[in-house]
Amino acid sequence: MSMISRREFLGGAAAALLSAAPAAARRPNIILVLLDDLGYGQFSPNRDMFDLEQLNPIVAERDLKEITAEAAVEATRIAAPNFTRLAAEGARFTDAYVACPLCAPSRSAIMTSRYPQRFGAYGNLDIERGGVPTDQLFPSQLLQKSGYRTAIIGKWHLARMQGGMEPGSGQHPLDRGFDYFFGFNGCCTTYYDAANFMRNRERAKPEGFSTDQFTEEAIRFIRGGEKDKPFFLYLPFNAVHGPYGKPAPAQYLDKFHTGSKRIDNFYAYLNAADEGVARIRHVLAEMGQEQNTLIVLLSDNGASGNTPIPSNAPFLGFKGQVWQGGVRVPMVLWGPGVTKGMLSREPVISMDVMPTALHAAGVQLPAGYAVDGRSLLPLLSGKQQGPVHETLFWAGQLAYKWVNNANDEKTAPPAWAVRKGRWMLRYWSHLGRHELYDLERDRGERHDVAAQHPEIVRPMKADYAQWYRGTKTPMDWGEENWKALAPKP
Repeated sequence: MSMISRREFLGGAAAALLSAAPAAARRPNIILVLLDDLGYGQFSPNRDMFDLEQLNPIVAERDLKEITAEAAVEATRIAAPNFTRLAAEGARFTDAYVACPLCAPSRSAIMTSRYPQRFGAYGNLDIERGGVPTDQLFPSQLLQKSGYRTAIIGKWHLARMQGGMEPGSGQHPLDRGFDYFFGFNGCCTTYYDAANFMRNRERAKPEGFSTDQFTEEAIRFIRGGEKDKPFFLYLPFNAVHGPYGKPAPAQYLDKFHTGSKRIDNFYAYLNAADEGVARIRHVLAEMGQEQNTLIVLLSDNGASGNTPIPSNAPFLGFKGQVWQGGVRVPMVLWGPGVTKGMLSREPVISMDVMPTALHAAGVQLPAGYAVDGRSLLPLLSGKQQGPVHETLFWAGQLAYKWVNNANDEKTAPPAWAVRKGRWMLRYWSHLGRHELYDLERDRGERHDVAAQHPEIVRPMKADYAQWYRGTKTPMDWGEENWKALAPKP
């Protein structure tokens, strides 16, 4: 894996990028909307992917004491009419994944287009202690250098918690290709009166409900630029991550009547983000820019066990786990170059987002710099020949107690997984066992068929062994855990 230094990037490569990019007037605006902890089944357009009998038994046992499954599904519909419209008008991916089932390493994979294990990030604590290393190139830097206005508004969570946002750290958004930053660094924040908001490098005052404030900031950024200069907006809402204590504003909450105040409030938080994206689209239309804007919508990982049904249906597992419930996520692309109404079952991953953005912008990676993501534009336009990825990989801790506010992120046993075509192979280190699932016949992974298909297991184990050689020891998690991830016979 070839790497370049920050100095090399900022030097000769930038000039090449500028010359390679099309004229600014022809280049699309790009908006990346990232939702926080939204489960696969909680995303209304995915209702066609599961039956009500396929709810996760852990959350179903809890929530069905309060509401019916039908009421929960109806809440997802009410919560996201604008996301549903976006999916209907754009392309929805049924088999979209993130590179890690935890917030910080997942976000680092999106922003670098590389597996986070390549720079020692397996869990939140790796990023929170070390941050994304400054030798990792962010494609936002390339967009900025090619003439895009750039902003992040919302949750960063890519700088170390101690000193990562200070001048000289190299981990602040203004050091990673963004002209403007409003938001916070860290895992979570309150929805009202947050004390950790920043505007660029200064503390900022929270004003009302955080989701609405992020929407307002996004609209100001969109309106504030030069008419003919394209923009890249990274909009990572903290919705629907906890804490869930204080009720959402009445304009959202009053839409829900499931019979559970807890569940009503959760879906009201989601509705606020949905309405925020609708407002942004309305502003773009007023400016004559909507049809020249590529919008990407996805979640950073699956739902935690603390959030309501349908949770991650039809999949088992939660945020923090390498079950599909942790790593398979809602994903939609809308805009120029996207076939309207497209439904793709092609396995793709969040690392593909920024290469897609670069491709749309006419910006190339520096020569010799390799990423793991691939542009999705050939697939979206119907020109893709063959799969986008032959294999996809996951490796980290099996944080399996994300229920009732308990987790064991630091001590949970290591686990890894590989997807190749219709097959998903997993290894549980604490059991010393490989499991194989046929996702065409068993989407919810209830039936292990490893014993029946050794001819499938062997090459997938070999694929993982090759990939593992390109990983690094964890920044915080511990070398012994990394060694437990090493391929076994």
